[in-house]
Amino acid sequence: MSNAYNSLSDTFVATDLYNLPLPALPPADLSIAVDQFCPSYLYFRMGNATKVVGFNKRDKPFFRAVGMSANLADGLVDAASAHFGSSSSWRIRYQLERIAAALTGTVSVTAGSNAMGGTLTLFTQECCVGQTLIWTDQNGCVRSGQVLTITSDTAIVLSDVTINTGMLTANTVLATAYPLIANAGVSVDIPFLILNTLYPVDFFLGDVSKVYAPLGTIATESGTNAIVGTGTSFVTDFVAGQTIAWGVGSETRRGTIVTITDQTHLTVTGNNDLTRSGVALLDYDNHLRVKCVIRQPFLAYTVSMDPAYGNGTRRLGLHAMATVEHSFALSAGI
Repeated sequence: MSNAYNSLSDTFVATDLYNLPLPALPPADLSIAVDQFCPSYLYFRMGNATKVVGFNKRDKPFFRAVGMSANLADGLVDAASAHFGSSSSWRIRYQLERIAAALTGTVSVTAGSNAMGGTLTLFTQECCVGQTLIWTDQNGCVRSGQVLTITSDTAIVLSDVTINTGMLTANTVLATAYPLIANAGVSVDIPFLILNTLYPVDFFLGDVSKVYAPLGTIATESGTNAIVGTGTSFVTDFVAGQTIAWGVGSETRRGTIVTITDQTHLTVTGNNDLTRSGVALLDYDNHLRVKCVIRQPFLAYTVSMDPAYGNGTRRLGLHAMATVEHSFALSAGI
């Protein structure tokens, strides 16, 4: 659907933030801890092979409505004592993320482990210390981990063990992984009082002003973490914590920015392995995603619900929704 300004408007869902057996026998109250949920990305009409949609990297998503849905909405009532600050409530965080193209090959991770293995991967060229990688496990749940060390082209050690509770209990086998470049601006936390309702809103999510090909060339010195630019605009183009890319072919490298001193000087996490000069910075952005996360405990009273719903097999599903205007066609399923 398009509006008078020729933009496109679609209603998206981010499914299965929670999708497990109801944890209490009605009419008992529900209290679901944050670590029982998993993140999810907005997607829309992309078939049964994906739970992510890619927005064009030149897009600037404009939110027209947001909501939180549940399969047991008629039986759940908000039980939060307050709905402001850090108090518990039904609340979803929406975050626009800048994502790079998929890594070569596939990755495997055992839940509860910090070891990532690769099949036909090029970790030494396509990954870097401090970088966040995103993938989907065997249950279709979104996972992420930060690179601590790169042992070889097929072995990475993550900075923390992967979660093995709640929704995040499955292993990952031969999955496609994507590097996170940076968050596109600050996130938005939205509380909801009623389930299965789309609330009208009007706001741009995130800041895509830095999503463009970076300027200039750089020089690196082996054994140091310094990047020196020529004709670069580091302060303008980048932010601390962002992953950048440079080089060609087998000498392609990535770096996670630690500090930006001025327009021509920055440092990255981990030392350079090559001494080079006149190397072009790469346009590293591939697409944008909208990540949805439940950041507060989910508290609810159960009303008008048959106790059989708590017999250990009836599932409670919680999902995010949003109507988003966008200017460009969506990517096929990511």
